[in-house]
Amino acid sequence: MKNKTLKNLFSLSFAEIITRLVTFLLMIYVARVFGSGAFGQVAFAQIVSEYLALIIIFGMNTIGVREISRNKENTGWIVKKILSIRVLLFLLSLVVLFLIIYFMDFSGQQKVLVILYGISACLLALTDLGWVFNGLSMMGYTGMLKVYQRGIYFILTVLFLTFITNSVYVLPIAIMISAIATALIGIFLMERKIESFSFKQLFQNNINQYNLRANPLIKSSLMVFFSALMVKLYYNFDTVVLKMYQFDDEIIGWYNASYRLILLLATFSGIIVAVIFPLLSKLSNQNKKKLLTQSLQYMLMLILPIIIGGQILAREILVFLYGEEFGAASLSLIILLIALLFIYLNYALGHFLLSMNKERTFIIFVTIGAVFNVVSNIILIPHYGLVAAASTTIGAELIVFSGYMYHILKNNFLVIHANWILKIGTVMIIFAVLTYYVSMVTHLLITVLIGAFIYLLLIFLLRVITVEELKRLIK
Repeated sequence: MKNKTLKNLFSLSFAEIITRLVTFLLMIYVARVFGSGAFGQVAFAQIVSEYLALIIIFGMNTIGVREISRNKENTGWIVKKILSIRVLLFLLSLVVLFLIIYFMDFSGQQKVLVILYGISACLLALTDLGWVFNGLSMMGYTGMLKVYQRGIYFILTVLFLTFITNSVYVLPIAIMISAIATALIGIFLMERKIESFSFKQLFQNNINQYNLRANPLIKSSLMVFFSALMVKLYYNFDTVVLKMYQFDDEIIGWYNASYRLILLLATFSGIIVAVIFPLLSKLSNQNKKKLLTQSLQYMLMLILPIIIGGQILAREILVFLYGEEFGAASLSLIILLIALLFIYLNYALGHFLLSMNKERTFIIFVTIGAVFNVVSNIILIPHYGLVAAASTTIGAELIVFSGYMYHILKNNFLVIHANWILKIGTVMIIFAVLTYYVSMVTHLLITVLIGAFIYLLLIFLLRVITVEELKRLIK
């Protein structure tokens, strides 16, 4: 069981890193080749498409995993019922897409991008079959499908841009093709690897063999959908508001250049939590407290040098990745890096609450953060632009963090070691000073390497973590 869990974890982590990295690299390509204006239009179209995909998924991936894990012998019938509902939601999403295009005043290229990305995201959500393998604890196949989809997408994009047309439209078209191709691969794998699944079942009328009724299914999925919607509002509503108040596409592109980098860095928080969440769910309260305390310390050790180094090198990083014109986004990146600290902490604290069956508390705090983010963005962005968009992200994360911490400390679920905080604080001050002076005389990449060496040396010299603790952590 332990080996299987580790194998599943490695498969999903590897796939998540690959898919996010491929997407990030293609966005860098868009920024460098088509400029900040086109980058801003693509970023906005992608965000609209994410909301449309949310309608189709409707939380049923989570419910589907639960149902399949409980009734593996009826996998085929569960897939049929969920896909039948998902087809209807797919049609609903296309209607919503049409209404958005009809009522919103978009430019010609922006309109085409919203249409293409909207359809591609809807197809991707409709054809996603990874949740089936998750329910069967065959997560290696979930990771395989993710890698296949992003791999096909990347190869097609490169081929289209090289041999057919140098147009930004080829990206969503490549997603459509990759979604269909991956769905066919997924069905083939299900036929070969899942005994209780038959492709013919999807076209049979009799579904009474397994009593998965639509109403309870939708009711159960509704809470998951609501939580996912709050998270979406929490993370990308600022871009919607920038577009709503008709900020230039270049400004939207600058902001999303910073935000995409933050989201890529946040991937590692998800991987860390994926390691500790199953353990948290099984341990006693006393052991949960110890594991949570250690996990937060390790997360801080990972993210603090990235935040401080990123703030010192913000402009150089943006110019290196995206090009000279994106240096204007350095202030938004500096602010968002502060938000990244709370993103890491909140991810761990939120999943700790879930491990304690505190779903209601979790949803309340996420909703409060989302509402704050929406309201403050609408009020502040027209006056302060990118600074407001980035700052309200910190505000929302800080509110959620305060709620989590209040609940956790009130119930004595966390131990705060003042001595350890003093050590890591001292390390970060020395690291920041040395990195700043190194950055004044060397290239960005050399600064990063020297900074990493300085940081590792400091945490061992000041015994923030010992060699013995590192060995235990690896074990």
